[in-house]
Amino acid sequence: MRQKKQPENQQHTASFYSMHTQPVTFSNTAPLPPLHLPAESRWRSFGHSCKQFGVALVRKINQMLGLALLVTFLLLGGRFVLTGFHLQRHPSLFVQWMYLCSDPLALPFQNVLPHTRYQGFLIDGSLILAIVVYCILALILRRFLTLLITEPR
Repeated sequence: MRQKKQPENQQHTASFYSMHTQPVTFSNTAPLPPLHLPAESRWRSFGHSCKQFGVALVRKINQMLGLALLVTFLLLGGRFVLTGFHLQRHPSLFVQWMYLCSDPLALPFQNVLPHTRYQGFLIDGSLILAIVVYCILALILRRFLTLLITEPR
């Protein structure tokens, strides 16, 4: 069978799904400047302001948790060092202040793990456990607060 030859200026009008096609309209439209957009409604503006305030509040709480974690770590770490050098009953004001400030933090973990002696030093396992637990709790809380303010993708 012989096929007819099509003229050069005539193109095929049918296209298959696997063929590339040319776009019908061109998207050369520039976005509207913010001046020409309609103003936000009062309720939407109020909601946006409340959201921004909530985000700022959660971030500030997150920062305060980080500071509390640092202070807790310093107090328990100082108590650990002082306990290691057997300075529990030392008459120094600094040692008494350190134990006074760190007592509420160390009390829930007191005598959970035994004291271990190593070359003349005293290692308090309960203080190590307290430091680890407080760090894990603070990091979990900080991560949760971060998840509260992140937008879903």
